[in-house]
Amino acid sequence: PAAARSFTQNMASVCRYLLEQQRRELVPLHEERDFFDAYAAMARLRFPTGLQIDVVGFESTAGLLIPPASLQLLLENAIKHNGISDKAPLKVTVTLEGDTLTFSNPLRFVPDPPRSTQVGLKNLRERFLLTVGRELIVDKSGGCFRVVLPLARNYAA
Repeated sequence: PAAARSFTQNMASVCRYLLEQQRRELVPLHEERDFFDAYAAMARLRFPTGLQIDVVGFESTAGLLIPPASLQLLLENAIKHNGISDKAPLKVTVTLEGDTLTFSNPLRFVPDPPRSTQVGLKNLRERFLLTVGRELIVDKSGGCFRVVLPLARNYAA
């Protein structure tokens, strides 16, 4: 019952955020972080010991903007395309440095991987070009998958 209650509350937060933000091109980073935390909580219910998420450097997010649901999409992709188990947890790290956000996770072998169309990453790349005016960087080297997201800045904040 406690897990079901937690899942329901987080699912409501996720749905509410998506409905509220569907027409906005950019949202404050602190709002995106709250949304990401709710989505991550649901993912942790599915993989209680198999998914580790570290969020670093979010002490000051004032004036930073990001396209909505960007981090959720990257977490969803990490879960979909990597092996996750209690014995070999998937560690996801989200790091804020200046006006860039880096999402990274190790590349893990999946015995029967789902077919990837790369549509999610392609759409994310296009959204950043249109809204932020800068390209995101995708790097798959050294056994790690890394996406560097350039953030917009609201100088009035």
